[in-house]
Amino acid sequence: MTACPICGSDAKIDDRSGRDFIVCDCNRCGRYKLTGSALAMLPDRVDAHDRFAARLSHAVRIAWDASHAKDLPVVTSMNLDQLGGRKLPSIDAQIFNLLSWIGAQVGDDQMAAIEIEDRDALAGIVGAVDGNRVDDLLDMALQQGVVEFVPDDCWKITIEGWRLLQAGSAERRHGAASEARKREAIAMKVDCNECGPARNAHVRASYSTSDTDDDGTSWTDTWEILECCGCNSISARRAFWFSEHDTLSQASDGRMLVERGVTETFYPGRSRRRRPAWTQKVSDPVLAKLFNELYKALAADLLIVSSICARTLFDAASTLKVGDAGNFKQKIDALVAQDMMSAADKEAVEAMTDAGNASAHRGYEPSFEQLMHIIDIVEGFIERQFYYPDIARSLRQATPPRQGRSGSRNGE
Repeated sequence: MTACPICGSDAKIDDRSGRDFIVCDCNRCGRYKLTGSALAMLPDRVDAHDRFAARLSHAVRIAWDASHAKDLPVVTSMNLDQLGGRKLPSIDAQIFNLLSWIGAQVGDDQMAAIEIEDRDALAGIVGAVDGNRVDDLLDMALQQGVVEFVPDDCWKITIEGWRLLQAGSAERRHGAASEARKREAIAMKVDCNECGPARNAHVRASYSTSDTDDDGTSWTDTWEILECCGCNSISARRAFWFSEHDTLSQASDGRMLVERGVTETFYPGRSRRRRPAWTQKVSDPVLAKLFNELYKALAADLLIVSSICARTLFDAASTLKVGDAGNFKQKIDALVAQDMMSAADKEAVEAMTDAGNASAHRGYEPSFEQLMHIIDIVEGFIERQFYYPDIARSLRQATPPRQGRSGSRNGE
């Protein structure tokens, strides 16, 4: 027998070599897995907070009991602080847990008494700090009249205790239903393609799966259906955590810090650049299709594809203006010769086409900021050459002609 890494009680530990986790069988904490990274972080957490071990022990024990001894709860570097940060139950909740445990031991013989041999182990079940607190809890339950002491060192639930247990079970079922309804109304901050960045969204549905491989590698895959609180648009969010992507570092005070290896994906993809409204009104079908492809690539975070698409978009637009004037350089020269592009614009466009060519032929990936400059150049050219003329014609048609003033000559 060795000591449980969490509570220090006697435990059986399976730490076979070649695995990045141990399996611990503890009377207090139950049976659980502890990854190597969590094991390295645990002593600092226990030293920093005097109730961390008790909180973690209770959290692991209720997870073990809830699984009916089928699935081992897994303590990882990702959930260690979360589990150890949960507050211990209130005194009323601890007394209810005590009654539930005694009730489970006696079964349908409700007048039976049982002996409590290991109070430290019971502390993990009811959520007390240690065995001494369990003694205090038994005294309180005795004063409330919900348990009865039976010499020597045996305890039984009174009729009032059974009534409390029955009423509490019904209340907990009602509370679980209320919590489920609350989860449906949970709001989180996410970017919305319609409303903009960091908008409130309701989590309308959520589903999560997780597992741990034999070598201790853990993962959690969570899917959520989101509804924007502003425009009511529906989207899906996937958050995938993989233990091998966690990064550990050490703070200046010696504490171990972990950065979670979580990858977020949204469907439809979150656009990192708001599409200008005028691009939806481009009449040429080729340009319209290329704009759609460009913003789909941006939403999918495909920077190389976006760079190639921007180059293709400019090529198609310039061909519509000057025809098939040759290669890119010849087309740009033709645009300058026909006063469709200034010398300053020419320099920017040449830089843009060089970047697009590098992406297409050499796999060059521009930074997001560089890509935004490329798209600014392309959109600026198309807006001036295709959209502004349409706006000008529309304004002329909508503007009433000037009326001649009386007494003027020749209508002036």
